Formats: sequence, C-alpha cells, structure tokens
Amino acid sequence: HAQMRVNWLICATQAAAFVRTQRRPATHSTMAAAVASNDWKMSCVRCGELMCQKDTYAKSCKATVLRCEKVQPPPSKKKSKSKPKDAYDVVLSDTVLFPEGGGQPFDLGVIGDAAVTQVTNDDGVAVHRVSKPVAVGDEVDVALDWERRWAHATQHTAQHVASAVCEDWLGAPTLSWHLGETDATVELGSPFTPAHVPELEDRVNALIRDDIQVETEWHSASDVKDCKVPGLRASSCSLPASVTGPVRLVRISNDVDVNPCCGTHVRNLAHLQAFKVIRTEAKRGGNTLVYFVAGPRP
Repeated sequence: HAQMRVNWLICATQAAAFVRTQRRPATHSTMAAAVASNDWKMSCVRCGELMCQKDTYAKSCKATVLRCEKVQPPPSKKKSKSKPKDAYDVVLSDTVLFPEGGGQPFDLGVIGDAAVTQVTNDDGVAVHRVSKPVAVGDEVDVALDWERRWAHATQHTAQHVASAVCEDWLGAPTLSWHLGETDATVELGSPFTPAHVPELEDRVNALIRDDIQVETEWHSASDVKDCKVPGLRASSCSLPASVTGPVRLVRISNDVDVNPCCGTHVRNLAHLQAFKVIRTEAKRGGNTLVYFVAGPRP
C-alpha cells in the first residue's frame, strides 16, 4: 500500500520541496523590480499553489511575464528543407494552465495571442511553451482550453473515487493510472477481478448521486508524514525526505478519500454525472487494468 498513490502524486511532492524557499508573489507594483533584478524565480507562484490548483473552475487570469526564452531546436543528423518552427518558454507570475504531472496531462490555452502548446513543471516552476514571444514585464491575459480542462478534471476525480472504493471495499491497491485523450485507465491489484466491475460501477455512481463535496487543502509535511491529517490514508503518509511542505491534499467528503495530489478536480462528485467501465485487461501478477470514462466523455 505504500506505493499505492505514488504514481498520482509525484509532481505534488516534488513541488513541495521547493515551496520552503518561496516568498509571497510580488504585487504588480513591485513585479517590475523583481524582473529587472532577475529575481523571477522568487516572484512566481510555485507548482502546488498555482491558481489552477486553487480553483479548477478559473478559466482565465491576468499575470506578469517574468521570463521568455527562445527554445533552441535539438541538433538533427538529417538535413531538412523545412525550417523548424520557433518556440519560446515563458514563466508567469501565476497561471490557470496546469503543468503536466501526477499522471495528468498539461492544459492548453493562450497567453495574450500566443498559443500555449505545452506546460511543464521545471523544478517547481510552471514553464509554458508558446508559439511566439511575449514581452517580459508585460501584464497578459491567460486563458485555457476549458473543454480539455474539464475532461481531465472529471477523469482525475473519478479515478480517485474508484481507487478509494476498491481499497475500502476489497483492499485492492491502485498500482498506476493513466489519463489519455479518449479514456483513462487505473491498474488495480488483487483481489480485484473483472467480476467486480458491476459492483464497482454501482458503488462509484452511488457516491456521484450523493452530491459529495471535493475540496483542496494544504498541510505541513510533518503532519502528512506522521499521518496527523484527519482522514488521510496510511498508504499516503510516506513522503520523500526532501519534502518540507506545504503539501496539497484533495479531500472527498463523507470519508470517501483524502490524498496528496497536484491535479485539477471537480468541486462536487455530482459533476462527474456517471462512471462507466469500458473494458478490462489482465496484467502480469494478477493485476487488472480498468479502462473507464466519466463526465463529458462518450
């Protein structure tokens, strides 16, 4: 069970290691000075406490451009007639665009009129890959692709619920999970088998109908490591020694689940609408890979 949640949470625990050096984000009046002094790393909100991680439903925000660097294309052994398209890596004071991590893909969107094609967590800093340069020091509008965000949030929360149900009901651990473009998978250990699928669907859909709240909260690393957070599973209390906190937790009320997680989630299980297992696949060691959908996905 100690390994159970690790595959979901790697970006949350990595980011927390860097929060110990974080200062409060500079206000707009002092941001220009921070940029001018190349103090941008201390001026941006770190991964784990980004606007997208505080409010999944925020579709846009204003932010200051702290850094913009042209991406150097990798050397190619083959000669190509076409010139590679220019790309730029941008750091903002804060963002509504989720950086890939914890098994969840990155968001897409725009910074001003520059298309964002990728967002990564680089040492605790959200780095946006864009199609054109943006001016350092400018205040810009950041907006996300809501359809993609909503698909990711619904599948991610559904996975938390399904994994919690299987652990509480059967003692079946979650070994890994994956969020794809059309479906999602969760690998469940013994004693879960395909024969359990109908009851798994019934149990998850009953929780969806119960209109249960989902909240995010932050706790000290010591409280998490010592399992002092109410409702936190013992399988989720193990953190790397380098993590000093704060650690972001996702709490599904009614004692359904509490776990460290960096991803985006719905506010209420009712927003999942329904949970459906598409198919299962036998894996080595008696494990079962479960393909599922929830929310808006057909």
